[in-house]
Amino acid sequence: MKTPTSRPNGHLDSHGRIPHIPAPVIGRDSHDVTKWGFGLSQPAERDMFLGSLNPPLNPRVNCVYRSATKMTGVKLQPTRFVRSVLKSFMAESGLEPRLFGPHLRVVNASKGRVDLELDITKDHTNRLKIIHGGTIASLVDLGGSLAVASEGLYATGVSTDLNVTYLKSGGKVGDKLQAVAECEKIGPTLAFTKVTFTNPLGELVARGSHTKYVKAAWKGSHPYTPPEGAEIADEVD
Repeated sequence: MKTPTSRPNGHLDSHGRIPHIPAPVIGRDSHDVTKWGFGLSQPAERDMFLGSLNPPLNPRVNCVYRSATKMTGVKLQPTRFVRSVLKSFMAESGLEPRLFGPHLRVVNASKGRVDLELDITKDHTNRLKIIHGGTIASLVDLGGSLAVASEGLYATGVSTDLNVTYLKSGGKVGDKLQAVAECEKIGPTLAFTKVTFTNPLGELVARGSHTKYVKAAWKGSHPYTPPEGAEIADEVD
């Protein structure tokens, strides 16, 4: 391995070696290589840095480093915080990334309320080619959790009960389903949430309620502050 003969922005250690960095996560982002806090803003510096690794990395490979999107002890505004909680669901859960993936968005969030939008795809529909009741029920589950997150909790507890009432068709493939998730009451033990759904015409199509046990979620939490090592959503538009 060829050792760099110059110091890229002064970030070699006392022995003239590149400091250890974590392994990259390949294919997690469509952007070019993300810097890992070393100030390697120039292409030549970046290429030399990546080429010095063992094994070397191709600077043209799309990858990001996990640490590039992590922050510690930073209080976020509600929309960015709730988006970060949703990001955690998409990274760690088995259901949500497969059912919703990039088709579900947090449009806005404030204390006690989250506005959501789902692009309806074939995977969300039943054999009548309209949105499946199970899709809406899953959104009541996830929406209730995000409503709890809008109160400042990163951990959102576990479900004790969930109810859904279907009023009319929620839409077909290509439509956008709008949802408003609200935390009606939260205490030391339980949180009570509701989620309402409207179709592209603004008509109420379904409503649900979701109660969560949140006692453990309060322990060690700091309002709107993701835990150490959590991935943070991009800045709010």
